[in-house]
Amino acid sequence: MGDVLSNHIDFLRLDPRGSFYLLRILQDDLRKQVVPGRTLEPIVAILRVAEAIAVGLAFVKALGFDDATTKLAYAFQWTRLKGRELAGSANPQVLISSGYVAHDG
Repeated sequence: MGDVLSNHIDFLRLDPRGSFYLLRILQDDLRKQVVPGRTLEPIVAILRVAEAIAVGLAFVKALGFDDATTKLAYAFQWTRLKGRELAGSANPQVLISSGYVAHDG
């Protein structure tokens, strides 16, 4: 499980006006056990979304903004999912039904 959660490639843009941008490769494409572009591990995708939300909240706190009046907006987009099959490899205790393939272009 360690290599599933630690490998990543990120591109960041931090604008002083408060706009932050993160582009991250799907971690499935960095794993030695699978062919890049063939699988999507939904548990890891969910964890990365939660991580992005938590980082935004931490930025609000660290920059001294008021929690009650500060508004955060998030937009998430996944690309190149077509042909990927759901694969539950991050946590063997979670059952992910196989055979479901993405049709998104």
